[in-house]
Amino acid sequence: MLEADLLVFASPVYTLRTTAAMKALLDHLCVHWMVHRPDDRMFQKKAVILTNAIGWIQGGAQKDIATSLKWLGVSQVKKLGIPLMEDAFWTKLSAGKRQSIGGKTLFAITKMMHQGRARKESPLSADNQYWLDKGWIKL
Repeated sequence: MLEADLLVFASPVYTLRTTAAMKALLDHLCVHWMVHRPDDRMFQKKAVILTNAIGWIQGGAQKDIATSLKWLGVSQVKKLGIPLMEDAFWTKLSAGKRQSIGGKTLFAITKMMHQGRARKESPLSADNQYWLDKGWIKL
């Protein structure tokens, strides 16, 4: 995690919250929360939280993860919840649904990359200027 440019946390939503396995990981990391022994390498990190559930209720699981990331000092956290109205298993989803989810996930990750890079550029690259003009990123 300390060497990664982007942290990706993916979790299904169980009983409106994140899984026990994800919670165990987050609990293990709390020794590095701001109030304990923070690692300053986390302060420049970006993270994306991907959740999926049968239906639209994603917020509880996302909040569990986002709260821990905030206390770890992660500077940017984006959330993407994917409602699976067809089925709970990736292999049982239609090709169209899998393609839609993949496209949304790729766009969200790419957006975070452009946003982070654009804040460091002067002048902006042509790609980052395009994303800014489209309103997809902000400075």
